[in-house]
Amino acid sequence: MTTFERIRQSSEYVIITLVTFAVLQTVLVVMHEFTHSTVAWILGYMESPLAIVWGNPLTLKGWDEGVHYSQLYASGHFHAAAIIGVSPLIVHAAIVTLGIILLQREGMQGRKWLFHILSGSS
Repeated sequence: MTTFERIRQSSEYVIITLVTFAVLQTVLVVMHEFTHSTVAWILGYMESPLAIVWGNPLTLKGWDEGVHYSQLYASGHFHAAAIIGVSPLIVHAAIVTLGIILLQREGMQGRKWLFHILSGSS
């Protein structure tokens, strides 16, 4: 392998890593907020799981799940507030576990995009 080919492969790898990281960060933020809002909706504390506060997908600022925790606490619904608040942690833990299992499968390192998607979300 020539020096030029090694530089090209290394550059390709860096670009794949940066693009994967940027895209997955946005996907994870949206998924995180939707998990809060969906659980609140299932429990009857939101009219729609789509009622999140949309932020900037590039800077990742301004996102919010739209759940009114102060109202839940004021009305004594402490358990519901706790369930809604912890729900993304449970979903993230499940995704990490699945990602680790999939990353250990034979032949995964040869698939750069898939490998980075799974390792980035884990």
